Amino acid sequence: MPMEDEELLPADEGRIAYQRRQTPDANPYRESDWRHDEWWFGWKTEEECDQDDAYDWSTDSFK
Repeated sequence: MPMEDEELLPADEGRIAYQRRQTPDANPYRESDWRHDEWWFGWKTEEECDQDDAYDWSTDSFK
């Protein structure tokens, strides 16, 4: 059974954001909020596991 949005951890939100091809700028949390780093961790972890290397760091966009 999929988790409801209100049950997602910030890292899960970041992972899902990567899967939806949202750039790191989509992080909804302010840098002073602990959830900002957790969201980024989820996004970055998903990016590192992406065998297709879909994100192009030189253009800051998805291929």
